[in-house]
Amino acid sequence: MIPVDFDVLVIGGGPAGIAAAMRARWVKRYSVVPCDVAILDPVPLGGLTQMGTCIMTSPGWIYNEESIRPFLVDDVERFDVPHVKARVTAIERRHDRFEVTSSTGETLSARCVVVCSGMKMLVREPEFWNRGVTATSMGVEWVAGKLRHWLSDPKHRRVVFAGSDKLTNLMPLARSCRAPHVDVHFVLEPIRGTNTATHDDPDVTFGTVVEMSGQERLRSITIEQAETGERKTIDDVDLFVIDFMSYEVRPARSFLCASAALDEQGFIQVDRRQHTDVEGLFAAGDVTGMPACAGTAIGEGIVAGFEAYRYVYRQKFGAEPPLFAYYGYDAPLQEGFQELPPLHATLGPRLLGPSEDVLSKVRERSSADQCEALERTVLAVAQGGRRVASVDHLAKTAELDPEAVALAVRRLLEMKLITLTEVTS
Repeated sequence: MIPVDFDVLVIGGGPAGIAAAMRARWVKRYSVVPCDVAILDPVPLGGLTQMGTCIMTSPGWIYNEESIRPFLVDDVERFDVPHVKARVTAIERRHDRFEVTSSTGETLSARCVVVCSGMKMLVREPEFWNRGVTATSMGVEWVAGKLRHWLSDPKHRRVVFAGSDKLTNLMPLARSCRAPHVDVHFVLEPIRGTNTATHDDPDVTFGTVVEMSGQERLRSITIEQAETGERKTIDDVDLFVIDFMSYEVRPARSFLCASAALDEQGFIQVDRRQHTDVEGLFAAGDVTGMPACAGTAIGEGIVAGFEAYRYVYRQKFGAEPPLFAYYGYDAPLQEGFQELPPLHATLGPRLLGPSEDVLSKVRERSSADQCEALERTVLAVAQGGRRVASVDHLAKTAELDPEAVALAVRRLLEMKLITLTEVTS
């Protein structure tokens, strides 16, 4: 097994992505080996919940951005799940691992990947929401009526609509509603790696919105052609309209997705446990199709997170993880059964968070007689950085008996402060 940067990489930090990340990082078991997880998303965590209310089932169970955010984001910070603020450009499977490349040029490796990128990846839309950015919402009747208002408002000199290939459903009516003083432009965002229709119309641009700029309000957008890298900037934007109606029919995706199978509309095909047809690649939320709602996204994210955890555990330990009461345990009960797997010499601990944070939690949650061995073990692990050492090697560094380090490792696993991964030194 080639060492990896993370056990699980989650693409997208909305409700589905956060649910998946936390179920793989935090498992409701006392004795458990948590996964090393990171979330990749160029915008603050929360996804579309930052741009409106979330109705879970009915008006009695509804959240706005301020009320739902703690449920989504607080545990990401509490459990030190890294949030990599970068736009993903490609996911590739290489032998027994995945490589995820970002717009910064950095490549991260992982045992498995969970794609939760939604109908489209956001850029800075939440930041500029109601400050130059709006969307088609509230129903088809509302949108049809709103188009004329948007395209005849004296304050609007330039209006840009962005959508998927299906933005063409809106374009004829928008053109007919446009007042003479309004310059209207349409951006059709593709699914990278699929055939895209072409238009010769001067008011149409094909490509992905990759940058949004402005101070108090949005003022300009930059569109990139993924295949060529060519960029085009539209300045002096008075209103930017996200056409969710088009994305719900056909999504947009600016990265190659390990050749995963898509349905006829372009959504990623999954089974009922969120598996794609690529081993180790899972998907959840709006990226898998409709209906689009936070409750569905969270539910699919939970399933994908569990399945990613099971996949990683099988890779590391060659066995099914004991996940009662989420998954049944179908084996004869044995006296002295332990849920934590044996500490093989080929596996060693890796900290799940900065060493100072791990040490702080150790001191908060340990008795005085336990603390010294735990602290010395944590410092020995931290000394190696991302390189992983065996228990025997750590014992020498910490100047402790190997049995004391093994006990410390088990306690740190129970506290969900470390994971186990292949020894690299």
